[in-house]
Order: sequence, then structure tokens, then C-alpha cells
Amino acid sequence: MSTTPRRTAPRRRRKKKNQTLRYLVTFLVLTVLIVAAFFLMQDGYDRYVKSGFRIEHYDTVMKAAADFDVSPSLILGIIRTESGFDECAHSHADAYGLMQVTEDTLTWLHLRSDEFDDVTVDDLYDPVTNIRCGTFTLHLLMERYEAESTVVAAYNGGLGNVDEWLLDARYSADGKTLHTIPFEETRNYVERVQTSKDIYENYYHITEPKGEH
Repeated sequence: MSTTPRRTAPRRRRKKKNQTLRYLVTFLVLTVLIVAAFFLMQDGYDRYVKSGFRIEHYDTVMKAAADFDVSPSLILGIIRTESGFDECAHSHADAYGLMQVTEDTLTWLHLRSDEFDDVTVDDLYDPVTNIRCGTFTLHLLMERYEAESTVVAAYNGGLGNVDEWLLDARYSADGKTLHTIPFEETRNYVERVQTSKDIYENYYHITEPKGEH
């Protein structure tokens, strides 16, 4: 009695082909999902930045940055951290306006530049005046301290405190930079300003005065 061989090879090829097709479809679906997730995340990040790190008084900031040789992204970072762009901000420590300039700071500026001779506390609610006062303060601090983080710490914590910290080995190893900031408020402040500055630089590409934004 003769027998006929079973033809299994074509069936195996079809099975392998179907498996390959399923793998390909799965890969394509996953790729689409990953790309979609990326764009959704990017859109969410864009909305987060544009709502939380807005830009106001751009021309004034850029002019002050150019006049006093201060990074515009740092100025914006200070404004966002100090007042959240609230022109009428008035703190419990009697700091005023966008960059939260105090009366003591204004008195210091009177001694350092004729530009501010006629500026009063009430004038600090004017955005142009306030930004120029705050930016010139940063300029003076940059002349006094080498590290930007030390400048920012002094803007918040005061020159007296920072000078003491720089002389204390617990906080400074070289007397020029702070490896530790003992005041939690000032430590958090420096971190917030740096985060804001990085976003203004890396997202908005604000690194130097370039005219209209």
C-alpha cells in the first residue's frame, strides 16, 4: 500500500509569515503610540513653560541688561521668583515692585549712580524704574562676588549674611563661592532663580540683548 507524504512546509511558511506580519503591526502600533506620547508630552511641557515662565517687559529687560552688563535671563528669573511679574507686589519686608527693591537698596543705589538720585519708593512700582534699579543692584553685586549663585544669594539674603558665610568654612571652602547656604529660604530662592534662568535661556533662547522679541 502506497502513502502520500504530508505537505506541511507551505503551512509552516504561512504561519511564519503571519507571525512576522503580527510583529510588524505590533512594532508599528508601538511606534505610533510612542510618537504620539512624545508630542503630547511636548505639548504639555510647552503649555507648562508658557503659563509658568511667561515673559513681560521684554524691551525694558533687554535694555537694562545691555546697559548694566547683566544676563537678561537672570533678570527675568529674578522677576519671576520675586514677584511673578506683579508690578504692584509689596512684601512683608517692604520690598516693592517687579524685582522687589527695598528702601535700603534704593538708598544704596543713590550713593552709587546719579541715575537713581530722584527715584523714590513710590517710583518702584513703575516697571521701567524698578527693573533698572534691580538690574543695577545685580550689577553691583556682580562686581563684589565672582559666582552668579553668590550674587543671587546676596540679592535675597543680603550682603552682610553672604559676607559672613564666605568667611565660614562650613559654607565656603575658598571664601569666594558658597557650597552651602545655611538659610533655607535663600537656598530655595537660588535654586528657583537658576531653574527659571535655565528655562529662559534654553526654551526661549534669551541669552543676550537682541532687540525686539
